Amino acid sequence: MNSTTLLVILAVVVVCAVVFVYSRSGKNKAAEKKADPAEANKYALVAQDILKGIGGKDNVVSASYCTTRLRFEVKNYNQVNEQAVKAAGATGIIRPGKNACQVIVGKNVKSVYDELDKLLK
Repeated sequence: MNSTTLLVILAVVVVCAVVFVYSRSGKNKAAEKKADPAEANKYALVAQDILKGIGGKDNVVSASYCTTRLRFEVKNYNQVNEQAVKAAGATGIIRPGKNACQVIVGKNVKSVYDELDKLLK
């Protein structure tokens, strides 16, 4: 075999592999589960209680999330009630700066953040 034939075979193999991986990485719409309203309500309640513990909507300058934490920048750090935040379901709270706090939520942080974002709008 010459080098041109080998390149063509390699190109076909690469294209097939890419198509296979791409087709497997997309969401399968038939297998997609419908959102459980009870779960969504649970996250909404957690978000609502955490927001109260942080001092309410008016005390939040910004909010975001990372792997397991909700990250807040607050106006008045004295309004943050750590016991109330923990009672809402958080496993802990970290204060890396005077007006910053991170609420450790766990693996469901995105679901809680989505509900929190609705409350902050």
